[in-house]
This record gives sequence, structure tokens and C-alpha cells, in this order.
Amino acid sequence: MILLFGCLLLLLGGLILWKKNVFFQLIQHTEKNERFIKSYAYQLLALGIFGVIFHFLPSRILDLFYVALVLLASAFFSIAFAKKMQS
Repeated sequence: MILLFGCLLLLLGGLILWKKNVFFQLIQHTEKNERFIKSYAYQLLALGIFGVIFHFLPSRILDLFYVALVLLASAFFSIAFAKKMQS
């Protein structure tokens, strides 16, 4: 299951890097915002790689830690993105 989750994050991170203009319909297209979107895409790619690695390690604790880490990264991105939408 973690392997599927990791592969989906890899796919999503690649799509965000490839089609980041979708986000700029909601926020202004500035250099700072572009770096923000790119950094989130790279975070997703890194988390996807960790997910693929964690799949081969037989530990439920690592799996739960990984899911919690992905949820935290998503929460921080959502909060920061909402703040950028308001300004």
C-alpha cells in the first residue's frame, strides 16, 4: 500500500512541476510563488521516493511515520497556499 502511495506522490510531484500554471490561476504569478510551488513539488517527489524505500522495509511504525509526514507536508502547503490566495 505504501508503494502505491509513494508512486502516486511521485506522479503528482511530476505533474505539478510540469503543469504548475494551474496553480497560478488562483494566486499571482510571481517568482516567489513559483519557487513555492516548485518546492512543494520537490517535497512530493522526495516523499514519493521515501515511500518506495519504506515499502521494502518491514516496519509498520515506519509506514505510520511516513503517512503522518505526508499529511503534515500537505497541511503546511494547504495553509500557506490559502494565505497566498487571500493576499
